[in-house]
Amino acid sequence: MAALSTVSTLLVAPTHTSAVHSNMVRRPSRAISKCCRHSQFGTQTTRLVEKRMTPAAVAPRQQALRKHGRQQIVKVSNAAARSKVSVEDGDIVKVHFIGRLEDGTIFEDTTRRADPISFKIGADQMMAGVEKAVMGMTVGEILTVSCLPEDAFGDYDEDSCFEVPIERAPEGLALGHVRLFDGPATCRCTKITETDFTLDLNHELAGKIVSFELTLLEAVDPLARFPVRKTDEEWRLQLPTFAYQVLRLKGTEPAGAGEYDKFYPKTGYFTCGGCDQPLYSAAAKFDSECGWPAFDKCFKDSIVIEMDDSEGMKRAEIMCSNCGGHLGHVFEGEEKTPTNERHCVNSVSVKYVDKPIAYLPVECKAMPDA
Repeated sequence: MAALSTVSTLLVAPTHTSAVHSNMVRRPSRAISKCCRHSQFGTQTTRLVEKRMTPAAVAPRQQALRKHGRQQIVKVSNAAARSKVSVEDGDIVKVHFIGRLEDGTIFEDTTRRADPISFKIGADQMMAGVEKAVMGMTVGEILTVSCLPEDAFGDYDEDSCFEVPIERAPEGLALGHVRLFDGPATCRCTKITETDFTLDLNHELAGKIVSFELTLLEAVDPLARFPVRKTDEEWRLQLPTFAYQVLRLKGTEPAGAGEYDKFYPKTGYFTCGGCDQPLYSAAAKFDSECGWPAFDKCFKDSIVIEMDDSEGMKRAEIMCSNCGGHLGHVFEGEEKTPTNERHCVNSVSVKYVDKPIAYLPVECKAMPDA
């Protein structure tokens, strides 16, 4: 067990009492997902405990409503996607599951809430055991899979327990979950004495064999929504490496580093960096001082919006409606422009064309009116 010397800003009041189920009833934020403690607990936490966190899975239900379990809201409906009978690599699936311990205790049941999880096959969003089981399932099929710790919540790591001096304890500290200030995850306070208390960063089910009863509700080929369809290898060959990372893998360029951040042309327009579809007029670009190119409106039907709950916040992702290329995010309510929208766009996702557009497209807001 490690000793943690500086943790006074690490904690806030505990959120739940200790019980296996307590970790399952918090706000849905990650899924039956295999992810890295380092990203879950935040860079500040990692620096405070002086240890880079090793890969580990977190609670069921916790990733699917975030970045990879998106709900498309405008422009292109999911009904336009091609529903499938069986699951293949790259498909977005919707699954109900019942998670059980070896003794039969249920620790998570999405059927009780009528709220299935959604994730993309092959994107390393799910526990390995669950993703392997779903691969090849047919819609309507029910399958039970048993997962060893390495394919579920990970092995228990003794080095992820820390003794903290009691004088650094937050007000109201009690046994149970304690939310970390710089990340969406929680750790557990497992012991309190007169001199110190113990924080355990392992998942409650780490080291346990668990089983999941899976029901496949839907499998969709996401690429079928867009007119331009290319394989991943075709995109890799077409796009420069960094452009591929942003447009196809939904990366983000560093703030202030983009070619078009401080570029304000009076004429011309901007197209998609992947397929050349016109997206924005030069007149729509404005200085938002955010570090990325900003536009207050787009050409009608050029943008697809999906809700993105990654990074612990709810955002609206914007994509090219022709090829699905990731552009950035759109924000409302800042009152910086007449449309009250700010399209925060990666420079590498667009290309500037220094000539009049061949036709006169309608410009409009991207977000639907309330």
